[in-house]
Amino acid sequence: MTSQYLLDTNICIEIARGRYLGIQKRMAALSYGKVTLCAMVWAELELGARLSQKGYARARAQIEVFSLLPQWPFDRASAEHYAELRADLQRQG
Repeated sequence: MTSQYLLDTNICIEIARGRYLGIQKRMAALSYGKVTLCAMVWAELELGARLSQKGYARARAQIEVFSLLPQWPFDRASAEHYAELRADLQRQG
């Protein structure tokens, strides 16, 4: 998989919050596959959604666009399982 941009968690969060419109425009102009995520970034986004005070469904909707991007391995099921476990452990202290 060759990509031009590998997004990190922080930039994904800022894009989801509607900041950095210039980056959003640039990403929209690129062809599919030029922007990717590491699956661990997906895990971190999923964790944030599970811990969100807005509620999981609302927070998850904000990051849904990132689920459409190609991901470097550490598959999505593993990322979501990690997030679920991490959220449960964090809630338990």
